[in-house]
Amino acid sequence: MLFGDLSAFSIREAGALRFESSRDAGFSTDTTVFRAILRTDSGLADNTAVKCGIHP
Repeated sequence: MLFGDLSAFSIREAGALRFESSRDAGFSTDTTVFRAILRTDSGLADNTAVKCGIHP
């Protein structure tokens, strides 16, 4: 659980959206497999703005 000013928290795309296909992954069922990958990253503009509560 997070506590604090979440306006200091930001999420960004770390790369382009990537689409891939593979015939090898579905070889036994004679299918083509597709996937989409989006890499993201996050950070705090102010490290003292947010604290994480840990349950014992």
